[in-house]
Amino acid sequence: MDYDRLYTQPSFNPGRLVGPIKLQPVPGKGRGLVADREVPLAETLLVVEPVGTALAAPEGRELLPHHLVAALDNMAAGGRLTAADRARLRLLYDGSAPDSPTSARVRGASLEDFRKVEDKLRRAAEAPKKAKGKGFGAPAPTAAATPAASTVNTAALGEAPLTAAELQAMVAFNSWGNSYSDLGAAPLRKEPSEAVIGVWPEFALLNHSCAPNTVAFNVGQHLLVQAAADIGQGQEATTCYLGDLVQAPREQRRSWLKGSYGFDCECERCKAEKAVPAEVSAAVTAAYELATSEQATKLATEAPGRSDRAALRPLEEQLAAATERLEAAMEAAGLEERLRQWLRNSAYAAYFTLAVIRDLPDASGPGGLGGLFGRTGAAAPFGDPEAPTRLAGIVEAVAPGSDLHLYLTLEALSRTAEAYDREDPRVAEATKACLRAHILRYGVVSDAVLRALLEARSRTQHYLGRITLASQSEGAGTALAGSLLKQTAAQAARELAGAGSE
Repeated sequence: MDYDRLYTQPSFNPGRLVGPIKLQPVPGKGRGLVADREVPLAETLLVVEPVGTALAAPEGRELLPHHLVAALDNMAAGGRLTAADRARLRLLYDGSAPDSPTSARVRGASLEDFRKVEDKLRRAAEAPKKAKGKGFGAPAPTAAATPAASTVNTAALGEAPLTAAELQAMVAFNSWGNSYSDLGAAPLRKEPSEAVIGVWPEFALLNHSCAPNTVAFNVGQHLLVQAAADIGQGQEATTCYLGDLVQAPREQRRSWLKGSYGFDCECERCKAEKAVPAEVSAAVTAAYELATSEQATKLATEAPGRSDRAALRPLEEQLAAATERLEAAMEAAGLEERLRQWLRNSAYAAYFTLAVIRDLPDASGPGGLGGLFGRTGAAAPFGDPEAPTRLAGIVEAVAPGSDLHLYLTLEALSRTAEAYDREDPRVAEATKACLRAHILRYGVVSDAVLRALLEARSRTQHYLGRITLASQSEGAGTALAGSLLKQTAAQAARELAGAGSE
């Protein structure tokens, strides 16, 4: 994969790419994509083109499945939804009962059926035109000339027009969208950031996990799926259907998945969280409910710097007590670190809101957090330079390579670069973590393109991982952080390319 061209040249078309994965039955899930070999993090698993087209709208708009259904229906009415598009859609799950003919057809499909739809349709169209020998001149059929029987008649799937019910079901269960473009690649490609929704069929084959091992993002019309962790041979590659709800307690996650997709999540994270002692579960719930209270939600969603820390002291003390109770319960239960990070994610709102409060000035007035990025004063307004580092570690456990993860590592680098001497090991660790997160998402690109991606992302206004769309400003410490990244980008790329994750 030529990542440099993909992220910088909108005219470059990488086509479809399927990495070292195969489609096979997965116990309890029907079918899924499984690694054919050991897959190191940052390796590309899929580059997928959408069925018909990906629907785009101005940045920030919420595009919903019914918007895409209308767009695809218009394409079909105009003869622009091809037979290959129809065939790929009919190879996807549509909510049918497990014992239905549709589900049987879906179970019989392979990745080759998705990849070679056009070839099969072309051969089917050409077959009647071939002359058939008669009488004594006809060649005898041989085993070599007879193609292997396929469990799916792909050509037939593309013949009939899609009904409205078919299209609605397939889009409902298989669409993916985002309210903005990739904030690193879009500026490099000189494209506007746009909301997008589409059906990328091979991506839709990935099953859900509340702690997935891949990250997906779109570049133009293509959707990329990168390995966000080392994936062992025979291990399933997974994605997350939850969006921000990935950082909610187990009960909320499972309830939403059941209502939206009709299944009871039994991923590794859900099973592990179910098995923790009652004291731990209660502490997670208490911290989450406190952090999602009206007062805490208002604080977490409003522009930084508009609140007085002194006025929020009672909430700060309650959140501190709630997170300390959770930490003590996990310690008493002797839980392993990965499970602790999963549980911290289930109460992430508490850790985040506490960090926001502790960043606020002790009294109202100038110098609030609104000026944290692009500020003109010399004094750093934040109270804890390592807050984004801790939050990034929590987020990486369930959303590695996500925008939230990347922006937390960018801010961690900016804060540590300003707070400590350049030779301080904390600066080196923050630099390495930032580069690792970006290489994990974008793959091993050239030093120049990696720096450009980082610089493009840093121009989006961000605070503790949260971004403000359509409001560009230089981040605090951008120049200093840029020089540090320049020095270490090549080394980090070599480490990841050669050895995978540490």
